[in-house]
Amino acid sequence: YAHVTFTKGEMFRTEYLVNKGRFVIEFEDMHMSARCNLGFVFLGTVTDANFKFHMEDTYWFRCAGAFTWIAPIKKAYTFDEINAIRKLEFVIAQASEGFVDISIYVNGALYGTQAGRTDVFATGEKGCVFIFETGLDPAAGDNCVIKSITYINE
Repeated sequence: YAHVTFTKGEMFRTEYLVNKGRFVIEFEDMHMSARCNLGFVFLGTVTDANFKFHMEDTYWFRCAGAFTWIAPIKKAYTFDEINAIRKLEFVIAQASEGFVDISIYVNGALYGTQAGRTDVFATGEKGCVFIFETGLDPAAGDNCVIKSITYINE
């Protein structure tokens, strides 16, 4: 288990690269009492490919850069709903030749899919690093306890 106190900016990043497959974060606890733009970011190392999931008063999920820009999927949530999150799953799956679908599941329920994104892994991108960050100053004491982070390359 890892206890993470929210601080402004990047809190940690993976040393390994994420490609097609499943990236799962399980939380023992989540405590967010103020908007801090808590972000789960996947960023290419060779290209500007990226996708992000941000939790604030409105969640949003978008793909950009070499994955090709698409309008974000936005949904409103309360802090109680954010604090009830125990599992986030990011799935990058082959859609058709040259394209991938990127999906996010929150507590096992599909949040949304950005379908038909350019398959940057087939054209030179080695993989994405995962970055856990905030964009604003979090409230004192806001934190989470991460039970596990699992990546399964598929």
